[in-house]
Amino acid sequence: MLLERKEIQKTYGKQLLLKDIHLSIPKGQAVAIIGGNGTGKSTLLKMIASIRLKKEMPELLWVFPPINSFLMFGQYEHHLLVHVLLLTAWALAYSFVLMSWFLYLVRKRRNM
Repeated sequence: MLLERKEIQKTYGKQLLLKDIHLSIPKGQAVAIIGGNGTGKSTLLKMIASIRLKKEMPELLWVFPPINSFLMFGQYEHHLLVHVLLLTAWALAYSFVLMSWFLYLVRKRRNM
């Protein structure tokens, strides 16, 4: 199973937006989340990405999610450039953090 989340809930203020959402995505499957504007599609994807990153990544790195964790394109072609630029910026920042972390560990090990 590539991704499995159970009992996902989201509130905005006192209003319950999503309740008891269960999601399973088998490895190798393509999945589409469809719905009207304002129905919570993007919110659901952000929540899933956030939950996954916090559970699977060290605290230092969860601010910069791995670029292969999720990729979300807008519904309009002109959004593609923004997503490509953001993805490039994330990749550069993530690479910098990983390299810094690696160098820190190497220096720490040499000083032992």
